[in-house]
Amino acid sequence: MRAVGGPEVVAYCFDLAENDAAPTRLRQAALLVLAQHVDPRDAAARARGAAVWERVAAQSAAGATAERAEGPR
Repeated sequence: MRAVGGPEVVAYCFDLAENDAAPTRLRQAALLVLAQHVDPRDAAARARGAAVWERVAAQSAAGATAERAEGPR
């Protein structure tokens, strides 16, 4: 992350990924940045990222199920 902004960028990506009001695609993009740039030795950041991945995936799946139940618009 040193090349693109360091700890501030990591913090921003976590903030965006954890924001339930943000669009799912943006949250997923933030998580991809984190997966590539968080220090692999930082167990706390890795655990935090994994927890957010699970939450975003569950919300995404719930949204897809709701869309299927509503049918085409």
